[in-house]
Amino acid sequence: MKKETNTIRNKGINITKFICAIIIACIYHYKNTFKAWKLLDKNILLRVLADYGFLLVELFFIISGYLFFISYYKRIRENKIGFQSFIEKRYLRIIPISAISVVVMFILQHIYYYKFEHFWIFNNNDFVNLILQMTGIQYWMNMSEGSLNNVTWYISVLLLCYIIYYFITKKSKKYGNIIYPTIVIIFISLLKYEVDLPIINYYTERGLIAFGIGIILGLVIEKSDIKKLSNCSIIVMAFILIMTVIFKKIVLGYLVLFVDLIIFPIILINIIRFDFLLEKVNLEFTEKLSKISLGIYIWNLPLQLLFIIIVKFNNIKIDYNNIYFFIAQIIIQILFAIFSYKVIEKIINKFIDKKYILK
Repeated sequence: MKKETNTIRNKGINITKFICAIIIACIYHYKNTFKAWKLLDKNILLRVLADYGFLLVELFFIISGYLFFISYYKRIRENKIGFQSFIEKRYLRIIPISAISVVVMFILQHIYYYKFEHFWIFNNNDFVNLILQMTGIQYWMNMSEGSLNNVTWYISVLLLCYIIYYFITKKSKKYGNIIYPTIVIIFISLLKYEVDLPIINYYTERGLIAFGIGIILGLVIEKSDIKKLSNCSIIVMAFILIMTVIFKKIVLGYLVLFVDLIIFPIILINIIRFDFLLEKVNLEFTEKLSKISLGIYIWNLPLQLLFIIIVKFNNIKIDYNNIYFFIAQIIIQILFAIFSYKVIEKIINKFIDKKYILK
């Protein structure tokens, strides 16, 4: 069997994915679930992360697009990897663990409903949504309301990004790399005009824009001096900060596009440039951080619901503004993500490697 090789070994990217997962799951979702405003208001950084942590999903998409470029751009253009092999591998690596988390969430939601006669947070917890989320196509549909383990929208949209950009990369050999910014501009227009249809909706547009920007960033970095590119990006960032302070408003007037087009690409450029500063950090350790980041993100809502069920069933009083509880839930999330990777995901991956011959 021909296995994929790791074509990029960037410690900074690995650590960034882990930190982003912690912020989204343990700070942003913590705010939504436990409403711990007193705790979050004590620290400006925590409050900002609690309010805007959802934007880090855009950075996940940009990093995924960049890694797609590094790993597959040339192979797809040179017909060295077929669509079936490509998508089969991607699908089987991300969907099974996502599907398991959805089933667990389905069970927990109905346990909660049995006791309290209403669902927790999301109401659309029927079998149709269960099947859609398990297969990873829920946000290809026109879905206005969340359901079950709603964070899996990222997995659903990422899968769509893989499919669409595989075929765009195929066409790029004929039409040139201008096809990538053209497609991104089209998706930006659809987002700005709030087009909300099956396949093309708010969630898929966000993912397709950010993923495409990641690919464009890969093309730019490949053809540029990373030091000069980094220096220019720092100047741009400084200018934006000055303008933001002066005018007290976001330059582009649209937060998602602002971070997609400017902030996160600048951050990623400098993460790549300054990776040498992490020379003494063990590469294998950072790769493990990257691998458990998905578990932190995927299992966050099921763990929160499980905790709430235990607390409410037993009438336990919890102070969610307690800093020790806040830290404890971060540790629990990390430990369960490690368990998920070492036990559940490794078993799944071993089965896949034995079952399928993927080129």
